[in-house]
Amino acid sequence: MLAIPAQRAAVLDDLVGIVNAEAADEFALVGVREELYQELWARWPEPAREGHLSESPFVSLDELRASGESYLSHLSSNTRSQVRRAVRLYGERFGEPEVRAACSSQELYGWFDSMASLHAKRWHGRGKSGAFGDAKIRDFHLGLLKRVFHGQAKELRAEILRVSFGAEAIAYLYQLRYRGRVNFYQSGLAYHGDNRLKPGLVAHALAVEHYLTGGESEYDFLGGEPEAVRYKRSLATSRRMLAWIELPSPNAKMRVLRGARLAWRGIRSLLERRDHES
Repeated sequence: MLAIPAQRAAVLDDLVGIVNAEAADEFALVGVREELYQELWARWPEPAREGHLSESPFVSLDELRASGESYLSHLSSNTRSQVRRAVRLYGERFGEPEVRAACSSQELYGWFDSMASLHAKRWHGRGKSGAFGDAKIRDFHLGLLKRVFHGQAKELRAEILRVSFGAEAIAYLYQLRYRGRVNFYQSGLAYHGDNRLKPGLVAHALAVEHYLTGGESEYDFLGGEPEAVRYKRSLATSRRMLAWIELPSPNAKMRVLRGARLAWRGIRSLLERRDHES
């Protein structure tokens, strides 16, 4: 929401009034800051709501630079230990670490394919297709990368980061950079059959160090999941809450629908309890 601070309350009042005047069934808040959600809900004519708040962890690069301390020193002792041990083992097996963004069209598309392949391999093992299983979604991202690489998007930069030790790539990170924020979107990780090797933790830790040398202000792991994601929380130095909430309109149709949903949830809970007890 863009509003002159002195007019913010009036803008929110008008927004709620406009949405309800349109006779919409619900107002969906998708990934908005918790503060905005609370302001809108306080104005909403119907107290009911559905959805969840999601933790969105991030690293404040500006604060790290100002502290003069290393990134790892801001993490828990357990996370530091895991990252340092994995970096040492990777180095012993493959060579020196390197973090580099694709700098040509050939590298960009080749690294995207490598990332998507590793990503799919991981998700296929869980019986799912992953983020790029749909050809249309894959084509969309390839088109976005092409546009951004050739400078057709003004402030947005999309890049593929390759994290390697010697000649061995352990991870590809798909990053969306906008106005000083590096937003981690997806990854492809290479696993080597040793649980002490942590490609995700190591890749992100080295990526944060990589971006610390630039002028970016944040490294954002993004949110959306109903439950906190362990590795994101382990690597973050700060977090904010985002709302995925539906505010239903106060009409008879939505009240009947909410009643039906509540009844079904009650029935499903009883069935699950019965199955558990039998």
